Amino acid sequence: MAITGGLLASGTSGAAVAGDAGRVSAGQAIAGGRAAGDGWLISGVTGSGSAFLGPLPDPTGGADWVWCINLGLNPPSGAVSSERVTGQDAAAMAWLLDRLQYDPASIGVGDRALSNAAGSYLVHMHYDEGNKGGVSGEARKAALQAAAWPGLTAEADRLWALATSSTNLTAQTEVQTYDLGTQRTGSIGNIGIQNGSGEWIPGIDFTATLTEGAVFDTNGNGQVDEGETGTFNGKTSSSPVSLRWVAGPGAHDVQFKTEYPITWATLEALRAGTGVQDSLRRGADDPEVLGSTGVRFRAVGDFRPQGVSSAPAVVAAGQVLTDSFVPAAAEGDTWVVVDSAPVPVTYAWAVYDVGTVPVPNSDATPSGEPVFSGTAVASGPGVELHQVAGAAPASSTYVWVWSTSKALQPEASADYVRDEVWSDGTKTDETSIVRWQIEHASLTREYNIVPGGRVFDTITISGLPDDHGQFAGLDRFAADVPEATVSVYGPFESRPATVEIPEGAPVFWQDTLSAVNGVFMVGWDDENPIIAPTTATYEAGDYFVFVYSFAGDDRVEAYTSPANDLGETWFIAGNPDLPPVPETPGLVTEAAVYASDSGEPTSIPVAGDSTKDVIRPQDGSVFGSGSTAVSRLYFAPAGTDLVCSEDQLVHTSAPIALGDAEQYLTDAYTTAAGEAGRYGWVETGYRPDGSIFERGTCGEASETFDVVAVSTTLGHEDTNGDGLAGAGDKLWDDIHLVGTLPAGASVDLSSTVYELTANQATWGDAPINTGAGNITVAADVCTEAAVYTTLTVDGKVTKAGTYSTNRFTVPSAGQRVIGALTMVETAQITVGDESRTVTGQCGAPDESVGPVYFGSGGGGGGASAQQLAITGLSRMGLILAVGLVLAFTGGGLLRWSDQRKRRAVGELTA
Repeated sequence: MAITGGLLASGTSGAAVAGDAGRVSAGQAIAGGRAAGDGWLISGVTGSGSAFLGPLPDPTGGADWVWCINLGLNPPSGAVSSERVTGQDAAAMAWLLDRLQYDPASIGVGDRALSNAAGSYLVHMHYDEGNKGGVSGEARKAALQAAAWPGLTAEADRLWALATSSTNLTAQTEVQTYDLGTQRTGSIGNIGIQNGSGEWIPGIDFTATLTEGAVFDTNGNGQVDEGETGTFNGKTSSSPVSLRWVAGPGAHDVQFKTEYPITWATLEALRAGTGVQDSLRRGADDPEVLGSTGVRFRAVGDFRPQGVSSAPAVVAAGQVLTDSFVPAAAEGDTWVVVDSAPVPVTYAWAVYDVGTVPVPNSDATPSGEPVFSGTAVASGPGVELHQVAGAAPASSTYVWVWSTSKALQPEASADYVRDEVWSDGTKTDETSIVRWQIEHASLTREYNIVPGGRVFDTITISGLPDDHGQFAGLDRFAADVPEATVSVYGPFESRPATVEIPEGAPVFWQDTLSAVNGVFMVGWDDENPIIAPTTATYEAGDYFVFVYSFAGDDRVEAYTSPANDLGETWFIAGNPDLPPVPETPGLVTEAAVYASDSGEPTSIPVAGDSTKDVIRPQDGSVFGSGSTAVSRLYFAPAGTDLVCSEDQLVHTSAPIALGDAEQYLTDAYTTAAGEAGRYGWVETGYRPDGSIFERGTCGEASETFDVVAVSTTLGHEDTNGDGLAGAGDKLWDDIHLVGTLPAGASVDLSSTVYELTANQATWGDAPINTGAGNITVAADVCTEAAVYTTLTVDGKVTKAGTYSTNRFTVPSAGQRVIGALTMVETAQITVGDESRTVTGQCGAPDESVGPVYFGSGGGGGGASAQQLAITGLSRMGLILAVGLVLAFTGGGLLRWSDQRKRRAVGELTA
């Protein structure tokens, strides 16, 4: 503003500092008005005298000082308009003008007149617009800079540096990791506000937030506690602030950010008319939220352990079942690490028998009880677990199922595992087929064949799954190979001596057979007959052999019958008049079993049936006078091996004189009742001098058959908890099937419950529920009229195990009291078209219970309430242990030896 020298206030002298034109105090008169605060006059800037550097009163009457921006014009006065001043320096200028007026001490002001003059100097140097047409703003700035004295410019530089640094604020945040070596806890440091000089500004409110997955650990215990959230409100400090966090459930990428509410003073320009100065003043407060750039980090509180396993697709019979399991965290989760090591996780595994063929992938676990089960501990993700279950009990399809849960974990790991049950269900990658093994028996109809004659063979195949040929494949499992091959190799100069087919052996005849169980009559097809050569190739005659061969598939092991099987060999003589004579006489044997009720041969032997050994001389055998044969029968209880030792010997047949008969039968032996196991005949041929010319092999297929035992255990649900059997209790039979069932056998199991009167049963003094047999029931009381109910086992039974019947409930109060109940078990065994029914003993002590209390009412059916009172008991307990022994063959009637000739069962004679 222009100041004339004559208008200086009294007491003001000339320049106090080189270059200035005099000091001005607040309220002192100046040209056109008065100073609002202390300042200085400066000369040499305008052509009209000295100019005032300092604050002026607000022309609108406001409390804030104004600072002129037009050197050389009159002070602000009269009506004005206002506008917001923006730009990169506006915030710093507003801050400075506010501090100069209201808080000079905070910015280190000593000489207020000098500091105000320096503030005015800064306003002009940044915003001077000249005298509105006569002189430009740039000219005024240059003149002002030239006229300024060093003390003024030094103070201006100091103030401006302070203003810019104080308004150039930066929010800081970066992640720092504590030494826990984990993604469950940590801290975020360097939280706060710094000015442009890098100083930390205290006392500023801030809000810190964490997105889902973590909360602020306000008590520092490393756990998520009640009241701890992802929001923290605090104040900045003169040093960086650090906040701890702890992960919540799951695994998350957490975003952290801070917000600082800052209030800025704005800068406002007051516009006046011609010849009057425009000016600046502090404007209204302008709130702003200053935010940090934010950081992201991984927080893992717990996780869902899962994994993938892969079992061998095919396992040979008798080999162990194995699986390889690779543990991993579920998709989107991270395996928790504690103290720099992965948390160990316990998994459960189980192996299920799902039947003859693989089943499609499913999230469901197979039904029934597992064959094998256990647990395994994973030390971390990706560390393979190689699990061995054991040898499969039988050829079948087995599926591994892996699972885990929080409840399965030890205390040290449980906190880190999500409370969620996981199971991988049924998968073909976890399925193993324990291959079936073909059992082969065959016999040519004749050994010596007339040159040019027809040749026939009977081949019996078992051991294949009943549905072989129907499986079309699934995922990694190939479809069944549907056919086997039967070939005639020859001619040979001598009978093959090895199991393997001689290398380069010629194929005389070949055909295919369906690869299924059954009896195949080979050579009977007139479209493809087997015709022997009309002339032998070799002088002494030609040998030929039938060989059955199956290439194998994913369900059945490859099999080739032995090339040296005498029973599969046939011969044409070089001289038809001189048939060859075997060097050593031979015997062909097979076990025969006869039904006890009909005396006829049966393919379903049961306990009490009789067995004989059938002995046939090998074709061409010549026995010296006095040659004999003796067969010995051995028995191995279930669970033990048949080794044909002396302690397993149960019968030795009478000697049989050998001569020209086609076959011989030993005397009969009745099989033992009540015990499961395997019987096996072993024949011995004696020369006239007593030396042995042949002894059979223990366990030969054609000479063995199995006996299966069935027993029962009473099931009792005691609804009253008193240990006795009475009204409301549930009763049933648990039927135990022990031993080896023959291929293709199915069994229907049931128990018939008979109701008896008190006159039909007597009780001894033995305590009840001990199995002591304290009840006696007559054997003739199990009549149709006495049937109370029938208990059944659902479905067909095809293998050994324990099977429960359905239940019945003892009638409740108000009904009758009876003398006793007795149960008689029935097993109906079916193999192919043959079926036999076996029934237990009526009145067996361990299958009866009585008296039985049917409620409080008396009356019909037997014992009265008075009779019950005489026994001293109001309710009686239940004693029931049912025993039933059933005998089965180990693979059908009269299984043929692999190295013996045979004849059809129908040809057997007792």
